[in-house]
Amino acid sequence: MIDIPAPMCIFCKHLKFGSTKCEAFPGGIPDVILFGSHDHRLPYEGDHGILFELKPGEEASLEEWRELAREAFDSCDSCKSKGH
Repeated sequence: MIDIPAPMCIFCKHLKFGSTKCEAFPGGIPDVILFGSHDHRLPYEGDHGILFELKPGEEASLEEWRELAREAFDSCDSCKSKGH
């Protein structure tokens, strides 16, 4: 089984519930954002100027997610060797 981390998008107020679409990407969020290769707090081509914005009240959940992501990275030898 492959573990795929949940994207940061789940904490964004622009995400369309139950999908991988949002106000920035109505046709679907690009894989580089979904899989964490691009931090969408920074502009990305085609985002219509709409960036990640945290849903109100999700600060604690986002911080917990960040900690889990750090732990996953720290335990991944392949990630560290590739500099991801």
